[in-house]
Amino acid sequence: WQDQIWPYMKGQYCIFERMASTEDFENEEDFILSFSKEDRENADLKWLWSILPKKQISNHKEGNYPVSVYLFTYDGNKYCIWDAN
Repeated sequence: WQDQIWPYMKGQYCIFERMASTEDFENEEDFILSFSKEDRENADLKWLWSILPKKQISNHKEGNYPVSVYLFTYDGNKYCIWDAN
């Protein structure tokens, strides 16, 4: 995923927290709202939610899926990007 753009908010880079799972979000809406407007308009985030791991991922090897979501935070807010192999 290193070819992806690291989320940048208000002049600062977001903090990478972990590879995301459903446990990182209150619900599907919380998950969808963590993505950029562009992703909300162009990506199938409902499908992405449906394939998101159901338990927290504790290491990179455990989270090695064909499609992954990366969770970042900034100022108490969640920001996600996704990538596919």
